[in-house]
Amino acid sequence: DKEYAALDEAVAAAGDGAVIELLADCETEGLNLKNDLTINGNGKKISFASKGIYAQNCSLSFVGCVVDMSINNNSGSGATANLIDDSDLSFIGSTVNIRSAGGNGSAIYLYQGSNLYIDGSAVSISGFNGGSSSGIYADGSEREGGLPSFQIVISNGSGVDISNCGWGGMT
Repeated sequence: DKEYAALDEAVAAAGDGAVIELLADCETEGLNLKNDLTINGNGKKISFASKGIYAQNCSLSFVGCVVDMSINNNSGSGATANLIDDSDLSFIGSTVNIRSAGGNGSAIYLYQGSNLYIDGSAVSISGFNGGSSSGIYADGSEREGGLPSFQIVISNGSGVDISNCGWGGMT
C-alpha cells in the first residue's frame, strides 16, 4: 500500500511473500533476493540495466510483466546472467527477452534444487554462446546424492525460443 519512486526501493523494502504492483515501466540494476517476491506488471516493462537476478532459497514470480534484459552477469556470484540457487523462478502471462551483452555465462542457471516455470508466457533467450554458456543450464551436481532435483515446466501455450546459445541452448 506504499508507493516507491523506483523498483529497487520497493524490492529493498519488501518483506517475505510481498507483492509489488508496477504502476509504470521501470528499470532495475538487478535483483538480489532471499525472500519470496511476486511482481505484478500489469503489462508494464521492467528493464535490467546492468545485472540480472540472483535468487537464493526463495521464489520470484513475474506476473503480466514485460521483462527485458541485455546483461552478462548476475547480482550474486558466478558469471551467469540469472543465478537461481535452490529457488523457483516463474514467468506467468509475461513476455521475457534475455540477450547476452557479452561474457561467458548462461542466461538462466538453475542450481541445485531450483525450478523454472513458464506459464502462458513468451520467452526469448539469445547470444549466450561463449565458453560453456547455455541458454538454460540446470545443474544439480552438488545436490545431496549427486542427483538433479529441479523442474522446467512450460505450460499453457507458452513458447520458448533459445537461439545462438552454446550447448544446443539447454544443458
